[in-house]
This record gives sequence, structure tokens and C-alpha cells, in this order.
Amino acid sequence: MENRPLAVVLGIAVVCMFAGAAAHANVVAYYDFDADNAIDLSPNLNNGTVGSSIVFSTDTPTGTGKSVWSSGVNTTADAILVPTSPSLQSIDDALTVAFWAKAATDTQTWGRILHQSSSTEGWRVNRYSNETNFNLRVDTLPNDGVTGQYNQNIAHVNSGEIDGEWHHLVYTADNGAWAKYLDGAPVASGTYKHGDGLASTSALTICGRYGKSEYKGFIDDLAIYNTALSPNLVAMLHAGSPALNIPEPATLSLLAFGGLGLLARRRRKH
Repeated sequence: MENRPLAVVLGIAVVCMFAGAAAHANVVAYYDFDADNAIDLSPNLNNGTVGSSIVFSTDTPTGTGKSVWSSGVNTTADAILVPTSPSLQSIDDALTVAFWAKAATDTQTWGRILHQSSSTEGWRVNRYSNETNFNLRVDTLPNDGVTGQYNQNIAHVNSGEIDGEWHHLVYTADNGAWAKYLDGAPVASGTYKHGDGLASTSALTICGRYGKSEYKGFIDDLAIYNTALSPNLVAMLHAGSPALNIPEPATLSLLAFGGLGLLARRRRKH
């Protein structure tokens, strides 16, 4: 039998592995809201209790399924509450939050869209003051100004997504580095003091903060990971790849390597 080049053998093995059982990014929770509920579609069962004033709407970024609408009234009736869990508490050194939002232009100043933190630890996505953009805040103990810090509105960039239209937002944090993506493309990045990390024992609140609502608008296809997705994977999410099937960056790289090996083999045969 002809001895195949190592690259071809590896390529075939990797393609077969990917087709059979690809490694996926560590999804913590995923909500598509299509069944008029906040059932977590990941294996982690981070199911949410839906406030009585939350509305499920057919106004979605794709024109199919459902989204959720919150009126922004600061009560539990306008929020979705998800109890703390080991998987939510696994968000420590790295985080990705991805969602579609259609925010009302009169959203409250500093209004939270998503929140898993106390006053001293954790992370949240909120409106930056009264500007037309969202922002990522992380609180990383200890608050000594060197290894950790509170009240970091770290991802402030005038990207203008609070305009009454649907936009895809992704925020990543990874051991002191953050990035923001809007509609599949990177818009800003920077650093933060990582301290003791992002872990929080607080509940997750969707459409608000501390179990109450402050966000006025729609949310759809909310996915949370305890890894930082790469720009290529963010682009895949924006393009409609299922949030539960996003491959880990290492798997994606191996798949590309395997494909190159097969391509090289084919070229040598012609």
C-alpha cells in the first residue's frame, strides 16, 4: 500500500473526528425563547423564571421564532431570573456573552441588559450612561487597584447599537483581555485587571439587575460561554451557526489543518 504523507493521515483523522464528535465551546446557557419560555437549551439546565410582564414576540432578527420583550419597569415582573448553579459559577477566567438586541432608544441611563454579579464581584452588560451603546462591566476582587478592581465599564465604545434596530452583540473577557463585536465584526478591545476573576455566586438576571428590570427592548438567542470565542467563531454565530454547536478554537484549527492536508494530497495526485 502506498504510504500516505503524515498531513493527509492527520487530515482524514481530524475530519472524521469533527464529523463524528466535534469538541464544542463550553456553553453555560443558551436561550432561544422560541417556546415562550426561558428554558436553557444547553445540558446545564439553567432554566429561568419568566416575570409576568415579559412578552414573547414574533419580532426577531431572522423573522422566525420568538424573542423576549421587557418594558424596562424596575420590577421582577419585567425580568427573567436564573438561579445560581455550578455551571454559572464556572465563569471565572474567561467569558463570552452573545445575543441579539433591539433596544428602545429611551432605555434607562445605565440600564442593565444582562447581569450576574453582586456589588463586589461578577459581570454585567449595561447601557453606558445615556449613550447609544452597551458596555461590559466586570468586578474582579480584590479591589486594590493593582490585581483587581470594581466598577470597570471596560468596553465603552461609541458603536451606536441602541437605535431601535436589531443588532448582534458579543463581549468576551479572557484573563485580563476584553473584546467587543457588533454584527459579527470586532469594534474594540482592551485590557482589565483580572484579579480573582469573574466568578460570582449571584443569580443571572436577563433584562435587568439584582432580580429587577431596567432594560427596555427585545432580546433573542442569548448564549453564555465560560470561554472567550475567537473572531472567527463570533462571525459564525452572527451568520446563524447554532450556538450549541460552536467548536472550540483548537478543534477549528485542527479542522483547518486537516483540510489543508487533504487539499495538498489532491493537488499532488493531479
